[in-house]
Amino acid sequence: MDINMEKIKDNIDKAAEFTVKKTEEVVSYAKLNLKKTELKRKISASYKEIGEAIYLNSKDGEDISEKIEFLIKKIDDFNIEIAECNEALDNLKED
Repeated sequence: MDINMEKIKDNIDKAAEFTVKKTEEVVSYAKLNLKKTELKRKISASYKEIGEAIYLNSKDGEDISEKIEFLIKKIDDFNIEIAECNEALDNLKED
């Protein structure tokens, strides 16, 4: 029985490369999904702030237009980041 050590070594190298690549993909997925979750949390917090501002406005007549514009801009920016995460996840799926 002839054992080809070079072939065995090549197969081990290929398996190691594959494992490293898949591990990197899993880590990338996890990081992107974690980022999306954090962004969604920030969006929810911004919506809550808008609601509180509206309440204070109706109660005290406080001018909240600038605050609401600022919060809307933040929410839009967070949604852009979520879209970028989704695009990156789609790109990972294609590879």
